[in-house]
Amino acid sequence: MTYEELCELGDVVGKVTCGLTDAQIASLPQRTIDASVAGTKCAVCCMEFDAGEDACELPRCGHVYHGECVEPWLKENKSCPTCKTEVFEET
Repeated sequence: MTYEELCELGDVVGKVTCGLTDAQIASLPQRTIDASVAGTKCAVCCMEFDAGEDACELPRCGHVYHGECVEPWLKENKSCPTCKTEVFEET
């Protein structure tokens, strides 16, 4: 297919959401950063975590991110931005 044909197909089909729902994102475990994670960086924004700060931990892989950083990614993707593990097991 040509680029124009693909664009036209996209207009007909519309956008397909491949990410998590708002309810799934809201259900993700939250954790308070402790000494074991403090000083490491959020892989999305590259800012260090501070002790006592709230963060989002992905349940299957355990990677930790600032909630406001990882939420836009998860709205478009069902996997961890670091290791690509599916956030929730498919049922």
